[in-house]
Amino acid sequence: MKIFKSFSGILIFGAIILHLLLTIILFNSVLMYVEKSYKQQFIDNVRTTTNILANQSSHYLSKNRETIESFLDELLISGNITYVEIVLEDGKTYLPKEVSNTEQAFKEDFYFSEHNDSTYFISVPIDDYTFDISGTFKIGFDEALVQESIDTAYSRGMLLAAGYFILVIILILIFVPRLTASLRALKVAAQNVASGNNEESLKIDTRIEEFSSLMDSLEKMRIALLAKNRQVEKKEMYIRKIMNTMADAMVVMNQDLIIQSMNSAAEKIFGHKSSEIKDKPFSTLLAPCGPGKSCHNCKTLELKVESTNQTEHEAQECLGRRKNGMTFPIALYYSNFDYDNEHTIICNAHDMTEQKRAESKLTQALSSAEEANKSKSVFLSSMSHELRTPLNAIIGYSEILLEDAIDNNDEATSNDLRKIANAGKHLLALINNVLDLSKIEAGKMEVDNHEFALQQVIEDVIFTTQPLMEKTNNTFTLNFIDTNLHLFADFTKLKQALINLLGNAAKFTENGNISLNIEKTTVDDKPHIKMEVVDTGIGIAEEDIDKLFKEFAQANTQVMTKYGGSGLGLIISQKFCQLMGGDITVKSELGKGSTFTIILPITSPPAEQ
Repeated sequence: MKIFKSFSGILIFGAIILHLLLTIILFNSVLMYVEKSYKQQFIDNVRTTTNILANQSSHYLSKNRETIESFLDELLISGNITYVEIVLEDGKTYLPKEVSNTEQAFKEDFYFSEHNDSTYFISVPIDDYTFDISGTFKIGFDEALVQESIDTAYSRGMLLAAGYFILVIILILIFVPRLTASLRALKVAAQNVASGNNEESLKIDTRIEEFSSLMDSLEKMRIALLAKNRQVEKKEMYIRKIMNTMADAMVVMNQDLIIQSMNSAAEKIFGHKSSEIKDKPFSTLLAPCGPGKSCHNCKTLELKVESTNQTEHEAQECLGRRKNGMTFPIALYYSNFDYDNEHTIICNAHDMTEQKRAESKLTQALSSAEEANKSKSVFLSSMSHELRTPLNAIIGYSEILLEDAIDNNDEATSNDLRKIANAGKHLLALINNVLDLSKIEAGKMEVDNHEFALQQVIEDVIFTTQPLMEKTNNTFTLNFIDTNLHLFADFTKLKQALINLLGNAAKFTENGNISLNIEKTTVDDKPHIKMEVVDTGIGIAEEDIDKLFKEFAQANTQVMTKYGGSGLGLIISQKFCQLMGGDITVKSELGKGSTFTIILPITSPPAEQ
């Protein structure tokens, strides 16, 4: 029934049933007490009346029988006496004369309706010492009048109980709805607080202090929750603004890879609104890699992310899919964490369309540059051969003419021919450098590794560079202890590299010290030889060191203007050392000098062996 589905209905029904039970118990107790009082009063009156009549009967017994019988007749017709009899000790019995006794046999009662015969029988002794009369006075009173009084009391009691019960029901129907209305108001207020509807203030119209106090507590709770919710909203708005200012797209998913939200950048590159893509799988934003292909990201989509508080820093390239169906390259970065017993996955997506387009252009440019560089190398190699042939002829003829001029003591012609020969040799050296560099770049430079005594290379290098040392007035020192050391390398290329380093040291150092320090060392637990060329020359600025090993480059334009040079010596020397499995490094301080170090394996690398 509908009444039992509401609190007020249950309360009213329960109150009515409880009050009905209490009313029945109360009025039944009252009526039982009234009935008992009526009966006890009846018995007391009967005993008193009987004693009076018994005393009166002793007076009549002193007279004749007719007088006694007339007395008994008067008693019997009085209305409430249904039986009367006098029994003397001598056996005489007196009964009413005109009216007969009831047919009921005399059975004395000690309680009301003890024998259920509608008559209360009682007997009292007759003792009259004046007339010397003794016996028993027996009388019966009709119980109907008492029962009528009891019935009347019951009827009135039932009417009173019914009126009282109806009055209480009316009061219940009036006050219980008011009480339940207050409870309903409290219930609605509690539901509003629980559901987060905290904008409206909570009020209750009641005089019950407890309800008012409870509503006041709910109102304070509402105000506190409202303030807390506003703080949370501000933080959420702050985080949302941070997410929306990110250049890369951000997609937030649960552990089943179902999208929960995404920022403005994600809405822009994918074309979906965050509200319309919510609760859809992450695969909605991705395109298949192609027939028979599966990128790492697509495999990830088939799995649950089980690890927590980890970030995938390495980008995973995949194909994104816009709302209009167009695909585009994206880089994905994953991170995940656990919060409030929920696993959250965050995917940052970077649109790589422009990057891929730029990479394509760079690849094409690089390919074109490599082709041009290869063509340049082929051209330089060819032209170097074409230039060296006539240049060697010029040098040869100039030397022959120089010998003839010396023999003829023609000093002026000798000087001119000497300048021609020196210029030709210098030009030949430059052409050889260009030819070597072009061979290295074209991958055609051959390495002639063989075993030789390092001492022999050192002697040739010192002999070649000694004039340069003397020209700039420098002091040369050789620090080489193990003169019997043998090396497996390219004799000519090592010699050329050392001459280049010592020649540079002599050119950029004046009136200073130059030393060549040679010793054994180990690199990656393998034996190597270390050769250091140390000078006290002009030094090199830190920002210019990176330029040293670039083609046709020197430290700065002022140095090139003052000292000259093609800028190929160091790069060729470094390439030679690298071809032999080693390298050249440099340390320098401007104004204090430089240290160039050659490190080579004592035995050649397995590939070159």
